[in-house]
This record gives sequence, structure tokens and C-alpha cells, in this order.
Amino acid sequence: MGCTLAACAASAFEMGVPIACVMGEECYIRSYVDHDPKSEYTDYRCGNLSSNGNKGTDFAVRSNAAYEAGVDVLAAEDGTVTAVLSAMPDVHVSRAPRKLLRDRPCGNTVVIEHEEGWKTHYCHMRKDSATVQKGDEVKKGQVIGQVGLSGRTASPHLHFMVRKKSTYYDPFTARDKDAACSVSPQRDTLWEGAVNKRLAYKASGYVGGGFN
Repeated sequence: MGCTLAACAASAFEMGVPIACVMGEECYIRSYVDHDPKSEYTDYRCGNLSSNGNKGTDFAVRSNAAYEAGVDVLAAEDGTVTAVLSAMPDVHVSRAPRKLLRDRPCGNTVVIEHEEGWKTHYCHMRKDSATVQKGDEVKKGQVIGQVGLSGRTASPHLHFMVRKKSTYYDPFTARDKDAACSVSPQRDTLWEGAVNKRLAYKASGYVGGGFN
């Protein structure tokens, strides 16, 4: 049986966790890629942890105290930085200028290009936290900035997207975002082996108190 383009390349492109925190204690996955190409939404396990049209995975911090202390964003794989935006303010979406949100909904962002044309996007980062510049070579696990509250967001989190050319992929399935969901555990992913256990699917999440 054949594999998808992403699944076939997974052996050469295996990512680490893009955020430095203890999953389930200091942070958690709030939302997954939307696998319903129509008007509804579903995550890769056919649950409701997504939103309509969501192209990425949202890693949320549990409390304002954790956010204020600083949560590092990490390069998911070796690559070259192709874009950096780091000047947007960290403010609740209701307080951000509309034009800014329209033009830069992803907020402060770092984009890294990897082998075979893969790209990873790291969105909503903290103002002036980027530790890399366009053209820098980075290694998997290297700190590239911190989780922030920039762009179209109401709470601090990292919006992490994976794409190849114009197609967005779900790292939990190694398939494009419009592929059908499945209630069964996934055999193919874009995560390295040990990461799958750290990012085990949970049907619900919790946001700690303290956010304004």
C-alpha cells in the first residue's frame, strides 16, 4: 500500500516539540488542525478540538504566571530562517488595531525552511523575543523566541503550522489538512518517535486562571 507525500518523507523529516514546557502540566494542546474541508470542523481523531479552517496546532500555556515567566519556542527541525516578524505588541485581540490584525493575524512570526521543501511557522510570539534573523541556520531544539500574545489571539499560545509548497499538513497524521479524520491512533506522523508519547491525544483541555 502506498503512502502520502508527507508520510513517505516522514523518515527524513521528523520534528521535535516546538515549545519548551511540560505537556499536561505547564502547557497543553488546545486545538488541532481542522480536517473538515467544509463549514464544520473536526480534529484528526474526529473530535471537536479544532476550529473552522484551522491550519495549525495550538500549544497553550496554562496560566498568566507561566506566560509572564517566559516560555521558549523551539525550532522543530534543522533549517534556515526565511522570515522574522517581532515588533507587534502583546495585547488581547480586542485591543489590537483592526488593520494590524487583518494584515498580520499570525502576529510575531518566525518561518523556517527545512529539507525537501518543508516549512514550519511559529505564530503569536512575544514582542522582540525572536533570537534569530532571516538567513540564520538553526538546529532542532534551538530557542528561536518565546510564546506571546501578538496577532489574532485572546490568550498566550504558540500557533504552529507545517506546510510544503501551498499545502498545509497535520503533523499528527503526516497528511494534508483536508484528509479524513480517524478515531484510530495514527501510524504515520511528522513527529520523531519519543514525541508521540509526549503529545498523546486528550479529548479536552484546561486554561488556568489569571488571563486578562
